[in-house]
Formats: sequence, C-alpha cells, structure tokens
Amino acid sequence: MSPKPRGISLGLFSQYRDELFGLSILSIVLYHYCLNVRAHAPAALTEGYLAWIGAVGVEVFVFLSGMGLWYSFSRQPDAGAFYRRRLSRILPVYLPVAAVFWAVRGILEGTGFLRFLGNLTFVTFFTRGVHTIWYVGFILLLYLLYPLIHKFLDRPSVPSRAIHLLILYAAFAGIMVVYRHVAPAHYDRELMVWIRIPIFLTGCFLAPFIKEGAELPAKAVFGVMGALLAGKAVTVFLPRAEGIQVFYNTLYALALMLLVCLLLDRPWKARPAAEPAAATAEPAAEPAAEPSTVASSSAPAGPLRRCLQFFGSVSLELYVIHVCLRNLVNYKGWPIWNPGVYAAVILVSLGLSIGLHKLNERVLTDRKG
Repeated sequence: MSPKPRGISLGLFSQYRDELFGLSILSIVLYHYCLNVRAHAPAALTEGYLAWIGAVGVEVFVFLSGMGLWYSFSRQPDAGAFYRRRLSRILPVYLPVAAVFWAVRGILEGTGFLRFLGNLTFVTFFTRGVHTIWYVGFILLLYLLYPLIHKFLDRPSVPSRAIHLLILYAAFAGIMVVYRHVAPAHYDRELMVWIRIPIFLTGCFLAPFIKEGAELPAKAVFGVMGALLAGKAVTVFLPRAEGIQVFYNTLYALALMLLVCLLLDRPWKARPAAEPAAATAEPAAEPAAEPSTVASSSAPAGPLRRCLQFFGSVSLELYVIHVCLRNLVNYKGWPIWNPGVYAAVILVSLGLSIGLHKLNERVLTDRKG
C-alpha cells in the first residue's frame, strides 16, 4: 500500500511566526522606500514591487495578531487580564516614541497642546486623516473588540464557526457599504484600516486549526496558489472593484505566508523527525502564539531564519520608530528617495529599536522579579 501523501500543516503559521513577523517588517520598510521613489521619479523595479507586494506586510501583521490574540485569550479568558497583558506590551513602545515625535512635529509646525493630544490619542486620524502611526491605533481598537469577537467565533463545531465567520464578513461588508455612502470623505481616508478587518477575522478563525496542526491537501494548496494569480488579475483589470479587492487581499496574504513557510520548512528535504515543538518566548511584535501541538519538522535555523527572527523580535519597535523618523525626514525635505539617506534612516531606526526593546525587556524582568 502506498503511503498517504503528506499534507501541508497549518501549524507552519505558528512554527514560523517570528520569521513571518521579521519578513513583514522588512517588506513594510521596503514598501515605504518604494513610495518615496514613486514620489520622486517612478522606476520600473519599485513600481513592480508596489504592484505585486505593496503593503501586504501589514496584512501579515494583522493575521498573526488575530492568531496571537486567540491563543492569549484562550489561555486566560479574563478580559481585564487580557487588556493588561496587551497594553503592557504595546504602550511602553508606542507612548515614549509617539510623544517625542508629536512634540517635535508640534514645535516645527507651531501647533498647540490640543493638537499634540489629538495626534497622540489618534483622534486626528478621524478628524484630519493623520495616518503616521495608524497601525498602533488599529491594533488597540482590535484589542478592545477582541473579547466580543472571540465569544462570537468560539463555537463547538467547525461548520458553526465557519457560519459565524461568514456572518462577521457579511456584517463588515454591509457596514462598509453604508459608511461609504454616508461619509465618503471619512471612508476614503480611513480605508487603510477597514480593509484589514477580514484578514484579522481570518486569523482569529484559523487559530485553533493552526494550534492543532490541521493539514491541507497538497492539491488544495496548489488551488490557493492558482486563486492567488487569478485574484491578482482581478485587481489589475478591475482596479475599482473594492469589495473584491478587500477579500482578495486576505487570500493573497495567506497564500504568500504559506509559500514563505514552505520555503523555510523545506518539506522536500529528507530529515529525521523532530521532537514536538517546545514553548517559545513571547516575540516582541504581538501577543505570543503557542506553538503547534503537532511534531515539528522544521530545519535547523540557518542564517536567514535567525536574521528574520531577529527582525521579528523588534518588529513593533522598528515599525513605530521607522515611520516617525521617516515622517520627520520627509517633513524637513531631505531626499529620502536617495538610497543612502534611506539606509541611514533604517540604521538609526534599527539602533533605537534595539535599545528600546532591551530597555522594555529589562523593565518587564524587574517587575517579574
């Protein structure tokens, strides 16, 4: 009897979570550079990156956040403790960096304290379309809503969970249609937030299957890759089909993540079976996702994986510091499209990120001690 074909484990999303975070922040940094080049003098290489990769790194962040929140809340389903854990992770990174940044911008622009508070608390995102550190505000909103989402999706059977996910998808689509009709100006400038809701809900939905290491047939994986190409064609030929675009982004990000995991895992390489994965320390970017309970077959971490894991460990710090520093350089009119100038921005951002990460780790260690 021929052996049963090996499927593709969803546990790979958890197994290579740190690497995915690292690749995501690197892709976001490169995306911002491509935007800088486009504003100065569009080039074929950067336009190709914007067309095929773009800001998909944000989708990866949001998906992994949904997955991590499910693990965190399932482990300790107390809303108060959940909020304390999440806020203690993100606010010590966000508040000092954002406070310094908005204070400097306020001095340069001559704005007052009320504008400073509005920027710091994301009020100006809705009133003035200030997008600089929008992702942190979005994640805080998801933290606030997550206990309700968890309760709605926590069903005893897979069909029931799937039906409730579809209800959330439909509710989201309906709210967006109404919102666009009622407040088109707000809809346009806030779209970067709302289009990420489906990928977050998908991460929440798939988290228990990821933990269990549920397997997908290889043919289904190839089907997803085919849908990826078809979806890209839809966005090319129907660029105004926003409803299709939003849900396509979810599929596209999932397919790219799975492809990256397969390349890191190298399932075609013969190697001895490993022991079940042990619990890993909580990465810096988001709430920790427990490893899959199935046996891990990952290859030993080489230089590439260690590099991605390093960037994943400081991804939140690097995101916040990078976007603030990039904004200041742009505001001063320095040629940030120049590779040397942008490299300097990245190096300074990385150095500050490492320092802030180590400082927060020390503070957390002292508190536990």
